Amino acid sequence: MEDNIDKNLLELLEEFNKKYETDLNLETRDIDLSKKGIGDEGFQLLSQIPFNQISSINLSENKISDISPLTKMNLNNLIELNLSKNRINSIEILEKLNLINLQRLFFSYNKIRDIKPLTKANLTNLVKLDLTDNLISDINDLEFMYCLHLETIDLDMNEINDISVFERVNFPQLRELAFANNYFEHELVKNHDIISNLRKKGCDVKIWGSVRQNLYAYLH
Repeated sequence: MEDNIDKNLLELLEEFNKKYETDLNLETRDIDLSKKGIGDEGFQLLSQIPFNQISSINLSENKISDISPLTKMNLNNLIELNLSKNRINSIEILEKLNLINLQRLFFSYNKIRDIKPLTKANLTNLVKLDLTDNLISDINDLEFMYCLHLETIDLDMNEINDISVFERVNFPQLRELAFANNYFEHELVKNHDIISNLRKKGCDVKIWGSVRQNLYAYLH
């Protein structure tokens, strides 16, 4: 039976490698499959391969819309997950994953609206979060994220119109916050105070390119 399982695994791995012109093996720690034309079916196939210990997964610039195959993978030692430039509109599955060692999470250039699943995921060691160019308008759930090591948040090119949550978040290590091309400039005075306080704490707040550049002029 064991020989049959091993043979089946090898055949599955060979099928995947052949289809996507790669050379993965069961000992591969850094899975780099960027720009391979992988869709949901290919992601399902990948998730069936029992890699022994994965440190990073790069599936950026593919055609993935469903990230549920992550639940079938051993992610206990995962440090970086890159799913940028796909077709993802829901990250709800994060609530079911063990991502305790994850440090870098990239979901930029997708179609995500709801970030609440981030508050229920185990992301205690997260250092960088990139949500550039999605459809996010409400970021109030950031208040409920427990990420004491978080240093960088990129929210460029979304639809955010209220940044008051940054008066309440507990991100003591936050050093870089990017907001370019959003919609929060309509409350200049309030946002000026929030951004000024963040900068006083050592956080580099980048807002160049907001919908009306007079916000930039106002704050400098």
